[in-house]
Amino acid sequence: MAREVRNYDVLTDELGWLIPRSRRLLFRHANERLERVGASMFQWPLLRRVVQQGALSQLELARLTAQHPAAVCRSLEEMERRKLVRRERDARDRRRVLVSATPHGRAVFARLHPEVLAGADEALRTLSRAERTKLRALLRKLVSAAADEPAPWARR
Repeated sequence: MAREVRNYDVLTDELGWLIPRSRRLLFRHANERLERVGASMFQWPLLRRVVQQGALSQLELARLTAQHPAAVCRSLEEMERRKLVRRERDARDRRRVLVSATPHGRAVFARLHPEVLAGADEALRTLSRAERTKLRALLRKLVSAAADEPAPWARR
């Protein structure tokens, strides 16, 4: 028999389900477009981070993309074979491996970014521009409160 939850909040429960479901919806639409050109949404966040933020350690990439470090390592091996990224020991701390985008990786990012945006636009098609703006503001507020990383919009 299920234990009754005290002070059950339907709104919180539904948000806890809707936010990840929304992420999967965006992921699916973007991934469908990327797969058409031989790319993957599993590697996209890694490439996006190193193109937009510069060299990052493998552990930073794992944290920033919410992926397991071992999975990041495997993805980076494949990306390195495809000449999208380069991994080098940090000159200041030889224990750290820094990942940076290659010129080819930057070119691939520039080519694929419109596909990812088009996939996101498909997923968000039921929302008006004003609704998207409000959703962005609410999500920024939620993410900013976490303070585990500086928000990209706060660094400008």
